[in-house]
Amino acid sequence: MRFSIVSIVLGLSLVSIGGLNASAANALKRPTPVTRPPVHPSATVLREFALTALDHLKGPAQRPFLQLLKTLPPAKQVGVTISTKATRNMACS
Repeated sequence: MRFSIVSIVLGLSLVSIGGLNASAANALKRPTPVTRPPVHPSATVLREFALTALDHLKGPAQRPFLQLLKTLPPAKQVGVTISTKATRNMACS
């Protein structure tokens, strides 16, 4: 059985004209990728992540997380100091 280019083109054009409706043709298209803005976690989130990783990993696998902890700024110490000085930045009742 021998096909000519004309018969193949005619066969394809008939399929494309009568075989697919608009919704089926749209379903064959590739979906467009969803672009999301980059996420930049805070130093606190990175510190918690690195500390959790250090708890679960042993040996050489800990090195990248130790390096990450070294590069982060020092953690802010939040707390209350009890003293006889005047109260600042706090509402007491």
